[in-house]
Amino acid sequence: MNGTYRADLSWATGIATLLAAFTVSKVLQFVSGLKAVDYLPGLRVPFQPFSLPGVVVPEMSWNPSMLYLLLEDNGILPNGIH
Repeated sequence: MNGTYRADLSWATGIATLLAAFTVSKVLQFVSGLKAVDYLPGLRVPFQPFSLPGVVVPEMSWNPSMLYLLLEDNGILPNGIH
């Protein structure tokens, strides 16, 4: 042993590591946000409905879409529908 260490990492390993670190940081940020509001119930979506992914991704149970927010703001949706 000559005292040097060389790590042979591929691009895929590096990108996967960065992606994993980013995902963990977002999960911790989400949990921190829940703690800040004392775990109040409410609608939680992976991205904002007025952002590009919110507009492009079709309406699903986890993506309420822009129409849902407009109807809810105007009081058209009955209480209890989420």
